[in-house]
Amino acid sequence: MRRSLRGSQGRPRHEVVAAQRVRLLHAMLLVAGEDGYAAASVERVCARAGMSRKTVYELFKGRDELFALVLRAAIEETCAVTAAGYEAGGPSWPRRVRSGVVAGLALVERDPHLARVCVLESVAAGRAAREILRASVAPLVARIAEGGSGAVATAPDNIGPALLGSVQAIVGEHLDNRERGESDLADLARRITFLIVAPYRGAATARREAEAAAREMAGLAVERRTARRPFPELAGLALTDRRRRCLAAVAEGAAARSLAVAEVVGIAHPAQVYRILHHLEDAGLLTNVGARGAHEWAVTATGLAALKALERPAEPEWLLRAASASTR
Repeated sequence: MRRSLRGSQGRPRHEVVAAQRVRLLHAMLLVAGEDGYAAASVERVCARAGMSRKTVYELFKGRDELFALVLRAAIEETCAVTAAGYEAGGPSWPRRVRSGVVAGLALVERDPHLARVCVLESVAAGRAAREILRASVAPLVARIAEGGSGAVATAPDNIGPALLGSVQAIVGEHLDNRERGESDLADLARRITFLIVAPYRGAATARREAEAAAREMAGLAVERRTARRPFPELAGLALTDRRRRCLAAVAEGAAARSLAVAEVVGIAHPAQVYRILHHLEDAGLLTNVGARGAHEWAVTATGLAALKALERPAEPEWLLRAASASTR
């Protein structure tokens, strides 16, 4: 029998696979960005995405490939945004550095998951992750080296990687302080700008650009991306994507009877939807309000809370681009 080229909701299979890849990559970003690479097990990522281990291994080789794709995409986005800021700084190299630093830090503040993956977990994830980092930041190293043209201070050759390593440590300290509510983004911009400019153009120029970077950073209103924590398992029941969609179909009033839920969600076999709905009932997420034993479902307060907790922020554009570009 030929395998169907359409998914369970009538979508072409390649669209289903693409959507699954995005969700798994996003789930890895969220778990690693909140609790670190060590905590980003396949089980945790599956729970966050509402998908099965089987699907993970159908689409990826495993956790390491998932994380490597997220890491490379996050670093490339950070470097691209920083480089664009650098190029927008005009002909003066110190000002270009200042502009690039402010642009990069605005991204770090706006997307804390990206920041932690790039800065902290790129070290924790081992040699392969460090190689990805080293290769991805090469364009920024080249831009730092441009400071040697017209330099008034004597900077050692190949100092760029060492400067970026120091920047990574300073930003990592900032991320730790931010979790304690002690971060100062303007001071971070000041320190990083001075660190990069001083070896090439001297302390006076570096101090001037550092203060300008601090003022510019302080004037930015950066909206930070946030994500809800996943709802805990209830009575041993993981809220997979199909269970979540059944629960949502009842909550949104699109369906109340079992067969109507099956039609809305795209489940072909009645026995499957009956089993899912009874599992949701056993977990306290649904209740049967039908008369004389008829199955007519309503969502409980716990079910509504679960749906609210499972709301995911929209996937960032840089991750969507990475998912579409990546192949097995």
